[in-house]
Amino acid sequence: MTLRKSFLILAVVVISNVILLVFVLPSRYNFAWHRCLTTAHQPIKCNCTDSVKDTIVNSHEYKLLINEPQACYDTAGSPREVFLLVFIATIHAHTEQRQAIRETWGSPRDVRGKQIVTLFLLAQNKDAALQQQVEKESSKHHDLLQEDFQDTYKNLTLKTIMGMKWVSTHCRHASYVMKTDDDMYVSYDNLVKHLTDATTLSTNYAVGRLHKNIFPIRDPKSRWYMSKELYPGRMYPPYLSGAGYVVTGDLAGKIYQTSLKLQYLHIEDVFVGECLKSLNTMPKDNSQFTCWSNTEYSYCDSHRMITMHNFSSSRMRKLWSDHQRQTKC
Repeated sequence: MTLRKSFLILAVVVISNVILLVFVLPSRYNFAWHRCLTTAHQPIKCNCTDSVKDTIVNSHEYKLLINEPQACYDTAGSPREVFLLVFIATIHAHTEQRQAIRETWGSPRDVRGKQIVTLFLLAQNKDAALQQQVEKESSKHHDLLQEDFQDTYKNLTLKTIMGMKWVSTHCRHASYVMKTDDDMYVSYDNLVKHLTDATTLSTNYAVGRLHKNIFPIRDPKSRWYMSKELYPGRMYPPYLSGAGYVVTGDLAGKIYQTSLKLQYLHIEDVFVGECLKSLNTMPKDNSQFTCWSNTEYSYCDSHRMITMHNFSSSRMRKLWSDHQRQTKC
């Protein structure tokens, strides 16, 4: 009888533990877990554990269709001393713009003793002929990167994320990383001069033309329309104009990692501003980074700038030719 009672008590204990493990504890933990979950592309706002805070809500899972994995390495496979890595956002049809950049301001590989790598960023185009043309261009110049998301205005942010991701996987030893566009004119000489100045930080540094106290545009007809649902905030954080800005190499990888956990915004420079805000990094303003187009060309004005906007291929060649003469102002 005593033995039967012992078996009965043991059975009751085992069954009680099974019920506790299968039904009671999971329901409690699932409740706590679901309080911290967010839907895709939504920011995390709850007081979660570190593991939940790191949940990826804005996954960048696109694949490289065209890659140059050795761009920052020498022929022996060793990392080159890349001082400045430059990403230029472009589209398939802008063949002449890319060629003009290769022949002008994007041509230097060594400036003031510092090594520079220049690459173009492309997305996917449905035109098979244009894609074939780009693939031939890549085979000739080896300076194109392409991912498989569609090339649209609202995907401009993805191009920047693409570049920052590429840095973190293929060129994490770069000292500085620049993002600019294919209608810009960039003076590598002035830029390197700024970056090598004793006052310029080598880590956790972002510089360009700073925009502050900018309100979201709520007019649906505007190219820069931002809905309250997508961005409920009254004012954007301080951000650098997407026309041309520079971050330190360590910050590029941090921007990529942070971008995976934030609400996706189609306005690229605002989104990068949100990343910098999350990283507690205040971007720096520099008046040598310009967003304006100087229709009345002035050699002396342009000679002191780092970036200038709205340059056709012919204007690029004209300015480059003038700069090579090194005329005194």
